[in-house]
Order: sequence, then structure tokens, then C-alpha cells
Amino acid sequence: MLVSIGLLLAQFVPAFLALDLVFRFMDLSPGALRRELRRYGLLFAFAAVDFGLAGAWFQWRADGVLGLVAAAGNWVPWWLLWRFGLRKQLTHLFKDDGGKDQDATKPDL
Repeated sequence: MLVSIGLLLAQFVPAFLALDLVFRFMDLSPGALRRELRRYGLLFAFAAVDFGLAGAWFQWRADGVLGLVAAAGNWVPWWLLWRFGLRKQLTHLFKDDGGKDQDATKPDL
């Protein structure tokens, strides 16, 4: 079971690298970003599914049914990084639901 939990935690590595690639290749022009964000999200989701299923296979091979129980959480690192990474990097897109632009005079934000 320890191997399965380690593999679950290891999902943060490919999730972080995939999110980094998404941020590197995003078109940040004002009109294109809102239009293309869904496409970037789908690409990230496909990577999450691929890596999650690969991790589930390794977890199943390592720990059997208990590995599959741990594999049920493989989506969590991907969701956390997408949700909060996107809000941290692109706060101006989330003004409608409470996001705020960075204010240089208030470094605590």
C-alpha cells in the first residue's frame, strides 16, 4: 500500500510539468487567451487521464485491489494544480468570481 500512496503522490511531478508546459505555450494576447483556455484545459485533462490510468495500472500491479483504491485519488494532484495554478497565474480571468489583479503596492496578495 505504501507503493501505491507513493505513486499517488508522485502524480504531482507530471502534473506540475504538464502545467508548466501549458503556461509556456499559452497565447497571452487578450482576445486569444479566453478563447483558447478551454482547449488548454482539455489538453491538460487528457494528460491527466493518461497519467492517471498509467499510475492506476502500476498501483494495481504493486498492491492489487488496495492499489486501485489508492488510484481513485490520482486525479487530485492534477485538479489541484490546474485549479489553483491557473488562478495564481491568470488572476485577471477570474474577476467575475472574486479573482483580483495583482497589486504591486500590496505584496501580501
